[in-house]
Amino acid sequence: VHGLSFMDVVLTTATLEELILDESTELLNAAYVLNGHEGSGSISRHSLQEVLISYLIIFEFGSKANLTDAVRHQLIKQKWK
Repeated sequence: VHGLSFMDVVLTTATLEELILDESTELLNAAYVLNGHEGSGSISRHSLQEVLISYLIIFEFGSKANLTDAVRHQLIKQKWK
């Protein structure tokens, strides 16, 4: 019986890290867009708080989250506050 080599564990961990980072980046970009901002450039502290709230809502909804309907998202966000 053979286990995983150190290199197998390192490669698996790196792959998982990349997948998680890619998904998180996609959700964060969606949160920016749902709040009327671009993913680049600077925003105010208040706007950043709104984006982060949106990110948490999107994350909570998981695959059922609508990443394009900004009006619906804002209504959901108002209920969460």
